[in-house]
Amino acid sequence: MRRKLVKQGRNALTMTLPSEWVDKQNLKPGDEVFVEERKEGLLVSGDKIKEGNRKTIDVSGLEPMIKRVLGAIYKAGYDEVEVRFGNAKEFEDAQEVIREEFIGFETIHHGKDSLVFKKISSIEPKEFNTMMRRMFLIIKSMADDSPIAMKKKDPDLLKMIILRDKDVNKIADFCRRSLNSSGHMIEGRTAPLYFITEQLEKIGDILKEICGHMISNPGSANEGILSFFSDVNAFFEDFYGLYFSLDLKKMAEFGRKRKILIEKSENLLESSSKKEVRIVFYLREMLNSTFDMNGSLMAARL
Repeated sequence: MRRKLVKQGRNALTMTLPSEWVDKQNLKPGDEVFVEERKEGLLVSGDKIKEGNRKTIDVSGLEPMIKRVLGAIYKAGYDEVEVRFGNAKEFEDAQEVIREEFIGFETIHHGKDSLVFKKISSIEPKEFNTMMRRMFLIIKSMADDSPIAMKKKDPDLLKMIILRDKDVNKIADFCRRSLNSSGHMIEGRTAPLYFITEQLEKIGDILKEICGHMISNPGSANEGILSFFSDVNAFFEDFYGLYFSLDLKKMAEFGRKRKILIEKSENLLESSSKKEVRIVFYLREMLNSTFDMNGSLMAARL
C-alpha cells in the first residue's frame, strides 16, 4: 500500500497507519509503536500483549518431559503461563526450569496445584545479535578450555566447563523465543537463524559430553587428538567470524578446511584406542554441526 506524507510543524513528516492493522494491534491514540530503521526501509510494529500470549498447561503425569514441555512454551513466545501439576516433584521441575532457563520471567503466583509465571522484563529484538554473540563466546570458551583441562587431567575445570552449557541453553532458548515472537523485527530470515541457534546449542552439548567422558576416562586423549581438537576449535572460530561478517571467499575456504579435517579424523579413527575413538567421534560431530550451519547462514544473510 502507498501512503502520502503530510508536513507536520517545521521539519516533521507524518503518515496515517492502515486502520485494519491498527485494529489487529488493538492500538488507540496515545499508544506507542516501535519504529526500527532497516536497510530495506522502516519497520513499524505494535507494542501490545495479545490475549493469545497467555496459556494454561497441565503437566500432571508428564515426567520426565516437564522441563521440555515448558521450554517449548517459553520458546513459542507466550508471555504468561499457568502450570497445573499433580505432585511436589512436578512442581519442583517446573520451578527449576523457570528459575534457571527463562530469561526475563518470574513465578508470580503459587497455588496448591498450580503456579503462574510471567514475563516481567524483556530484551528488545535489536539485542538478538548481542545474545547470539554471547552464546558464541561461551561455546568458544568451553572449546578453548576443554583441551587444556584434558591435558592437565583437571576434573574440577572439566566440571566447570560442563556448567557453562547451562548458560548456552538459557541463551539459545531466549534467542528461539525472540525469533518466534519478534522474528519480523530481527535482521535476517527467521527459519535459518532458528536452525543456527539450535546447532549452537547442540555444539555446547557435544563439548559437555566430551568433558563428561574425560572425567570418567582421564588420559584418554593423545597428542594427535588434542591437536585435532585445536583444529576443530579454529574451524568453529572461522564460522563465528563468518556469522557476523559474511564473506563468500572465506566461506569457500571454510568448505575446503572441512574436507581436510574430515580426512584427519579418518586417520585418527584408525590409530586411536577404544576410549580415544569416542573423543574423535565427538569432535567430528562438532566439526559437522559447525559446517552444517553454512547453508542457513547464507540463506539468512544473502
